[in-house]
Amino acid sequence: MKTTRYYDPEKNRLVYLAQEASADFWDEVWNREKLKNVYTDTIPRRHYILRTTKAYLPVGATVLEGGCGLAQYSYFLGQMGYKTIALDYAEKTIEFLKENMPQVNPMLGDVRSLALEDGSLDGYWSIGVIEHFYEGHLDILKEMRRVIKAGGYLFITFPTLSWIRKLKIKMGIFPIWSDSMNTDCFYQFALDSQFVRRELEEAGFEIISSQGIDGIKGLRDEIPYAREAINWLYKKNCRPVNFILEMMDRFFLRHFINHVHLFVCRRT
Repeated sequence: MKTTRYYDPEKNRLVYLAQEASADFWDEVWNREKLKNVYTDTIPRRHYILRTTKAYLPVGATVLEGGCGLAQYSYFLGQMGYKTIALDYAEKTIEFLKENMPQVNPMLGDVRSLALEDGSLDGYWSIGVIEHFYEGHLDILKEMRRVIKAGGYLFITFPTLSWIRKLKIKMGIFPIWSDSMNTDCFYQFALDSQFVRRELEEAGFEIISSQGIDGIKGLRDEIPYAREAINWLYKKNCRPVNFILEMMDRFFLRHFINHVHLFVCRRT
């Protein structure tokens, strides 16, 4: 998918134009992904989603994955003993899950208006969702607070303005965005983490942890000549090489060139 990026100086964010992130779009994306072994391929137990959940929630806790796609994380959390709800608004994808992965408790729904009772969740994972709403995501944050019980946890990730992206902005590399421009092909934002932090706090969440994630993707996206080399290394599927890349990411790349940001928040 070819993507064009613009900088929005008024709201300090990157605007990605590619294809509208509609329900039909995601149905098509996940339909292609179904051909892959997303449930049989092993997600390492040290994967940040599994590791973070285990650090904050006891086994048996009820966890929603809002905007789940094929719900592979819900599947593996279920394998660890968590009660999961896998929610998405892509109808065909949810039908697929109901037929093939009923144990993740698939649910058709909109993250802006959830058919869940107040305070019914111990935890809520939002993995790359809020950035796809051009009109904003405050209603999503308010709904998150409503359905998470007091003292429960929100785990939220989104593409962010990493150090290297901020440098590129200062260098004037991205063309300037205006709200008067056509948004028909809007795909997502890369958001300022401090701005999202303030929004979360205003919505009634206490920030417990804040960290950059996925420096490898950030490197691939922001330094074109590195992309081919990294893709070549991953295709080799060599354990020692993969381990070295993981260590590079954990101890260096994610601190400067991270693609996404993760906030762990407690519902007050």
